[in-house]
Amino acid sequence: MNKKIKILLIIMLFFCESTWATDYYIDTTGGAASLSACADSDPGSGNRCTLAQFNTGATAGDTAQLFAGTYTTALTPTNSGTSGNYITYQIESSQAEWAVIVSPSSAGSTLNSIDYIKFDGLYFSGTSGRWIDADYADYVIVQGCKFYNAANYSGIRLVSCMYWRINNSTFSDAPLRDTGACTYWDAECTTAWNAQTTLPNDCDCETAPADMIQVNTGSVGIVVDGCTFGNSSHQSVSSVDGEDTIIRNCTTDNAYRSGFGSLQGGSGSGRSLIENNTIENIGDLYTVNPSKNDRWYMDRGSAGHPGMQLQSQDTIVRLNTIRSSSQSMAIGSNNSYEQDRAADHTRIYHNTMHDNLRDLRVYVADVVLSALIMINNISSSSGTGNSGTTDVYGHVAYWSEEGYANLNYLINNAFCPGTGDLYWHGYTTEYSIASLESTYPSECSDNISVSSPAFTDADNGYFSLTSSSTGLIDAGAFLTTITSSTGSGTSVTVDDPLYFYDGWSIPGETADTIYTSAGQSAVITGVDYSTGVITLATSITWTNGDGVTVIDYTGSAPDIGVDEYDLTSYGIAPKFNRGASVVTIQ
Repeated sequence: MNKKIKILLIIMLFFCESTWATDYYIDTTGGAASLSACADSDPGSGNRCTLAQFNTGATAGDTAQLFAGTYTTALTPTNSGTSGNYITYQIESSQAEWAVIVSPSSAGSTLNSIDYIKFDGLYFSGTSGRWIDADYADYVIVQGCKFYNAANYSGIRLVSCMYWRINNSTFSDAPLRDTGACTYWDAECTTAWNAQTTLPNDCDCETAPADMIQVNTGSVGIVVDGCTFGNSSHQSVSSVDGEDTIIRNCTTDNAYRSGFGSLQGGSGSGRSLIENNTIENIGDLYTVNPSKNDRWYMDRGSAGHPGMQLQSQDTIVRLNTIRSSSQSMAIGSNNSYEQDRAADHTRIYHNTMHDNLRDLRVYVADVVLSALIMINNISSSSGTGNSGTTDVYGHVAYWSEEGYANLNYLINNAFCPGTGDLYWHGYTTEYSIASLESTYPSECSDNISVSSPAFTDADNGYFSLTSSSTGLIDAGAFLTTITSSTGSGTSVTVDDPLYFYDGWSIPGETADTIYTSAGQSAVITGVDYSTGVITLATSITWTNGDGVTVIDYTGSAPDIGVDEYDLTSYGIAPKFNRGASVVTIQ
């Protein structure tokens, strides 16, 4: 084959693989005779296209530049984009923030087997259905959007969807659903709701929506990153039978009920990564929650709904801050939604919990719970009382039905103070750290009591340690140890690989960096969770027995809790502050 023919074939291949990307200029009134009439440059008011024209005519790589207005046509494209060539709906750059309002008499967007779609800078408000309703829709990006008032139980619902990114978006306080959809609602209920005062007992409804984001069966690799959530009557993010769900860098302030839920069935494949989130004021306004059942749950003397509800296997929960809430975490096992669910092999580490009625609640009902590890966490200023009841307050409250709890572990956590408020395998006996560890030495060890954590400014949510944080600095345990024979290379075996995140094959994800007790570090490229073999991007040297962590620590060992003391003085960026990167998934 001569050189000219080769060049011609390369050029033809390039044009076959490439897509001509076109910007189309859209407003609420339209006027253009065809989609091509509003392409490439703004034709001006009266000559732009409509959303309906873009929905049916857009192809891979096309972008709708949306001008200000309230759009009553749903964002429902006929075609899919392709890898690297998304079909994009975005606010035109000269428009005011939140000036593009998506408010159809249906879902804001319905995606059925439609892939590679992007929503950017839009305000979904007052939709007559969900904001976004998706089945079998893959590679979707939602970034910089705002959401308010969806007339459905779930705001964003994902079923059998893969590799979504919901980034840097705001989910505002949810209003009450239309009272016609309530189980019971009268004028007295309306008066109390409008005043945000305690609702009468009979009032029973949900907010619109109850779940801001709902990740359902068959969904894989859904990443929620850098989002802010207000009040709703159920959860900010609810993952029920999703797989490899990521909740990262988010803030939830759901004073009506709870924050994040990860409830996966018994297949063992439903893990989640929940990291670097801020959870505040959970349950503070429970008397205003329109759901009658949820108000009853709190009224019966319970510590309330949690910042996180965890019943998923092999889940990683790390570097979260939970404060001023009814309960930090509810971790355990039972049968719900007609499936056995358990937080087996879950790793909970380097979290800071402060000023909550109850921090670590472990409940084991009619499903066995095994190999849960809680390590290097701080529980500070938790509630006290209710000893002997079904809902004790305190640092740790572990209750199990006889025969359903295998070994689960509480290791190297700091309790401030640690003189009591620890319950293990029942709520009748209150333990101190010493008595707990002497009674259950195979499960509880090396926990410490600290009179005060001496946070920088706990009242305002700053939980970095100070020079007065006696007992917490360099007091963290390494998460696991190297079991390989002394040597060097890019492959090393550790005793417990479940602490580490290798990206789980999710496009655009960054794997952990490991740090050893000998001062070595390297980025992970893969983890074999069955054998404990970790593959690294660069070679390291190790000694058998070296400790391994994911914390970029200073001193002789990691600190306990979320924030390393005086980290910035060493010129090191705050650990795990990845930020919500805006990525194009290839």
